[in-house]
Order: sequence, then structure tokens, then C-alpha cells
Amino acid sequence: MNRFFRTAYASTLVYLILALLASLITGVAMPFLTFSCLYFGLLLALLPAASQRLSGKELPFALLGAVAALLGFVTLALWRCSLLHYLVHGIGMLSGVVFLFLLRHRTTHADFKAKYQFTTVLVLVGIGFIYLALLAGVDRNGVVPVQSENVRIAVNGAVPFAITLLVTGVLLLRGLRAQAGVVDERAFNRRQLRDTLIFAAIVTVVFLIDPVVYLKAAADFLLNGVLRPAAEFLARMLAALLRLMSCTRPETEEPVQTPVPTSDPQPMPATEPVEVEPEHFYIEGDDLTLTLSYIFIGAAAIALLAILAFQLAKLVKSLRKRNKNRGRGYPHETRETLVPEAEAQGNDKPRKRSEDPRERIRYLYAEFLRYLRKVPIRFQRSSTCGEIEHRAERSLHADPSDISDLTGLYEKARYQQKEAPAEADAHRMKTLLNRIKNR
Repeated sequence: MNRFFRTAYASTLVYLILALLASLITGVAMPFLTFSCLYFGLLLALLPAASQRLSGKELPFALLGAVAALLGFVTLALWRCSLLHYLVHGIGMLSGVVFLFLLRHRTTHADFKAKYQFTTVLVLVGIGFIYLALLAGVDRNGVVPVQSENVRIAVNGAVPFAITLLVTGVLLLRGLRAQAGVVDERAFNRRQLRDTLIFAAIVTVVFLIDPVVYLKAAADFLLNGVLRPAAEFLARMLAALLRLMSCTRPETEEPVQTPVPTSDPQPMPATEPVEVEPEHFYIEGDDLTLTLSYIFIGAAAIALLAILAFQLAKLVKSLRKRNKNRGRGYPHETRETLVPEAEAQGNDKPRKRSEDPRERIRYLYAEFLRYLRKVPIRFQRSSTCGEIEHRAERSLHADPSDISDLTGLYEKARYQQKEAPAEADAHRMKTLLNRIKNR
């Protein structure tokens, strides 16, 4: 499942950028159902890599995945989208095919965590710049040929893509973390597949029915149907309480009249005029509020650029030191100091005629792997000994106990450093290999 998550994460990032550009240009959001076809197509194409039961059926599932991805063009036709939307989906499919081959190899938790953090900051900074463009008025005086309504549509349409990107990255981080722990790989892959299907289905259905309409209806009901009547009721109750607390008895005494003055009023003393401060300030004819708004937008843009630059420097630093920090951040990890040999001779490949039984056993197992490729029996460079043993037992006519014993001897020689294999183990390894080849 981790290979699918790597491929889907990279493809989603490319699709998000392309869909955002298409929405800004055309003013029509990219249908999320179109991207869902590509997402489920990648899942179908890479399903055999996640399940041993589907091993050997890569080609049929790849064809099913291609058909599912091509259904995205049907959804574009139903929505009557422009030619640019067709181009975006085509480039998205092409990127998915490219990432299928480029991201075949495993990655580590530390490497992807650095990339995931940078991608998250990049998406948030991009959305922040878009909102700053809305505040500044992107279509004012024709400076930027983009309408504010197009920007709003693009941001709303990019929300489901961003959610898919972030959740896919979280699932990949969980899968990479589980590789270092002691877990049941089959059960964990089933759980990852279940969570992916549930999440993708919910996001697709929710954004297919346009939740903005229902959210507006719910907000209108809450405001006009609940809050406003409640406020009016409280106001009436408060007015009634004030009427009860006030005095309602009529006054019995007549009011006293003001006496008429008997002398002429004296003239007012003369005063000097006082300079009055103006009520509004203007700077060269522009409103001060507009000037302060531009200052705030500029400061926010500088802050976003600083955050992005910091995360980029952090990513570059993490990628440069990934060989030194290999395995950093994994649970259940153990570290030991490796003492360099005094004289390093040749490479680490096992030798056929070595005096060490351990090296001869490793050489014989490598010869066993070369024999399996000639049969042919397909397996990946990242396949474990157990997976190779399982496939060999299903495809070869040899005794399964011989294959199991051969694998056990290799694992003992390869991983048990405290107990050295004996000459009898190397001789038995060669006997088992010859017996398997003869059958």
C-alpha cells in the first residue's frame, strides 16, 4: 500500500496545481469526480503490489486502472467542461503513469516527513497568497487579468484536492512507521486499504453533491429559524420585565413653572476663534484605510515568503543528511556502532569459494534467486525471504520442505551474527539447491 500512497500523493499534488490554474483561467472548477476516477485507477493498478493473493495479475489490474482513469473524460463531458479541463486530466493521468515507474522504490519515514511538511506549508502559503490577492483586488485597474469571482471558485474547488493530498500523506506516514515496527503486514495492508476506500468514497460523495448549498441552508435555518426567534423572544421578555419594574402611577403634583425674567439678558462675552482639528485625514488624495490595508497585505506576503523559504531550507538540509539520519524517527529502532575493518578488500558480495561457510551460503542463496528469475518467478528487490519462499513453493515442483530448509539456512547465516554456521550447513545448502534445480 505504501507504493500506492507514494504515487497517489505525487499525482494529487500535480493535479491540485493544474486544477487551480484551470479554475483561475476559465472560472469553472475542476470536477472532483474526474480526479476520483484517476485516484481509484491508481489504486486498482497498484493493488497487486499490496496483496500477495493478486501476485502475477499485474497486467489485468493495470488495464482496469487505466479504464477507471479514462472514465474521468466521461465526467468532463457530462459537466460540459472546456478543452483546458480535458488537458488537465490528461496531464494528470500522464503524471500518474510517470510516478508509477519513478516511485517504485521504498522511501523512509524521515525523508517523506520532511517532504510532507514542506508540501503542507507550500499549499497553505499558496492559499494564503490567493486570499491576499482577493483582499488587494486582483482585477483592479486591470493589473492582473483574473477576476475575483474566478479566484473564489478556484479556492473552493481546490479544497477537496487539498484534503485528499493531506490525508494520503498521513496514511503514507502511518505505513512507513509501521514498517519499522512488529506488525502483521497483511492485516495492516487490509486496514490501510479499508481506510483509503472509506475516505475516498466519503470525500467524493460529499463534494459531488455540492455541500456549500446544504451548509448555506443549514446556516440560514440556524440564523432565521433558531437564533433570531430566540433573540426576539428574549427581547420581549426583557421589555415585559422592565415594564413590570417601572413605576406606572400618575403624578398628582402639578409641575412648577419657570419664572419669567424681569431684566434683559446680558450679551455673551467675545471669544477668540480656536483652531479645530480636521475629522478626516488624507494622504495625497488617497484614503488612509486603503494605504494601511496595502501595508498589511505586503507584510503578510513577506511573512508567507519567509515561512516558505525557511521550510525549503529545512527540506534541503534534511535531504542532504538523509544518509546520516537513516532510520531516524522510527519506533522500535536499535543502533549499534560499526567498527571499520583495518583493511577493506573488494566489495561485500559473497564469494563462491570462500573459506567462510557464511559467505558460501549467501552465495548459494543468490544463485537460488538467479535460478528463480530464469524459471521465471517474478519478485521485487524489496521482497522478503518469506515472500520469495511462498512464491517458489507455488511455482516450483520441488518439495516445499526443501525450499523452507534452504530459506532457513540462509536466514541463519545472514541475520544471526552471534552463531556462526558450520561447514555442514554450507554443504546441506548446496545439496538442497541441487535437489531443487533437478526437480
